[in-house]
Amino acid sequence: MTVENSPPKAGRREWLVLAVLVLPTLLVTMDLNVLLLALPHIANDLQAGPVEQLWITDIYAFIVAGLTVTMGHVGDRFGRRKILLISSSVFVVASLVCAFSTSVPMLIISRAVLGAAGAAIAPLTLAIIVATFQNPKQMGFALGIWASALAGGVVLGPPVGGILLHSFWWGSVFLIAIPIMAVVLLAGPVVLKESRNPDGGSIDLRSVALFLVAILPLVAALKETTRSGFSLRDAGFLALGALGIALFVRRQTRIPNPLIDLRLFKDRMVRSGMSVFITGGLWSGALSLVIALYLQLVEQKSVLVAGLVMLPAAFIGMVCNMIAPKFANVFRPARVVAAGLAIAALGALTLTLVASIGGVVIVVVGMTLVMIGASPIGPVTNHVVMSNVPPEKAGAVGGMIATGGELGVAIGVAAMGSVATAVYQGSITVPAGVPADAAAAASDGITGAVAVARTLPQAQGNALLDLAHGAFNTGLVTVAVIAAIGYLVVATVAWRGMGHVQPFGAGQDAPPADADAGGEPDTDAERAVA
Repeated sequence: MTVENSPPKAGRREWLVLAVLVLPTLLVTMDLNVLLLALPHIANDLQAGPVEQLWITDIYAFIVAGLTVTMGHVGDRFGRRKILLISSSVFVVASLVCAFSTSVPMLIISRAVLGAAGAAIAPLTLAIIVATFQNPKQMGFALGIWASALAGGVVLGPPVGGILLHSFWWGSVFLIAIPIMAVVLLAGPVVLKESRNPDGGSIDLRSVALFLVAILPLVAALKETTRSGFSLRDAGFLALGALGIALFVRRQTRIPNPLIDLRLFKDRMVRSGMSVFITGGLWSGALSLVIALYLQLVEQKSVLVAGLVMLPAAFIGMVCNMIAPKFANVFRPARVVAAGLAIAALGALTLTLVASIGGVVIVVVGMTLVMIGASPIGPVTNHVVMSNVPPEKAGAVGGMIATGGELGVAIGVAAMGSVATAVYQGSITVPAGVPADAAAAASDGITGAVAVARTLPQAQGNALLDLAHGAFNTGLVTVAVIAAIGYLVVATVAWRGMGHVQPFGAGQDAPPADADAGGEPDTDAERAVA
């Protein structure tokens, strides 16, 4: 590619655009779990029962998962900047209502509205970034920062919530949205350019409804299975979700302006990239769950301290998110992603040492390797996918990516959470002399064992804790081994599915889709490594 026809490089305005868009991206994922520490305080103040607490916690994630693709399509149709600014305004109002809610229904409804506004953030910020940065190298770096913000918000939620709760009331966890969204609302109209799909057509409301019917029951079933095991109700949710998917796919193939253009999946890079994105999130979500439980229930750390222990790995992972595109400028993206996933597999295997060695250090080292290894998935895979879809479809595809990541994490948490629970239940041995009802509670899960141990004589309680910790560690090791294998499988998918994609720095032209799946070394750097 000659200098004359090279894509223009970004200037100061483009980097200001990125700075403005990173803030709401960080916030929308932070709100997914910022309530972990606030929930007991909310339950006391608003007299929320166990079921109501679940709705308070989960309604935001349910609505985000169900409306993300729709909001991306709305932005494509009516203007991405316009919908982003409207959603940011609604987010501010809903956050204020959440903070000063005086009843459980008021809080649940306002959290639902918050989720509807938050559903627009990830797909529209991603689409605007892709439209703003035309130089492939700079786009990769920008997507790395965006992915870092998306992942960082999830990790920062609990410690930020804990710090605020240390000095303020529970409503303060919602008020952090005010200054962040104020920056977006003040700077957005000045630095953001409007973009839309000029041929977007009308939004098919029946498709929106079918998509919600497909996604929400699946997410609900996964979350409830994680908490209380698989039940007949969960089977009904899964059946309803499967029916919704079938009807949704059928409709998308029959209307001229589908909510999700299924023809995009005929492109191997889009199909492979989405597969890597979803399955990569699956294993990271599974490991995050068992490690969070390990820190709190085996190492007996508070939620705040557990979050702080995981911060070094999260920070290093965020840095690597920004560095990964630089490697993809020199090496083929598939090789960068596959190499990273091999490192993540090594990190998962490192976590198996907690059963024999134990300690926070093993957790920090293992999770740091996992975060480093998984870091190319977000920016590099996003770049591959978004570079191979029409610009007018950017918002909708960004919504698909965000929804896929959410579902990947949800599936990982539910499936591997169930595996860890099953292994624990098959491994636990309750000491003799423990009352039958207490023994049943201790055998059900480590949370029950910890609660029962507090009611027993010290020697008996300590013996129960030792056995429960051992059983939980066995479950953790099982999940970590499965995750390591899973990462290697995803690495293979990336290698074979995206192997023909040239390094980002090699230009925009790529070999045809039927090129060699593994790809021969094409740059001097690749030849040196090969």
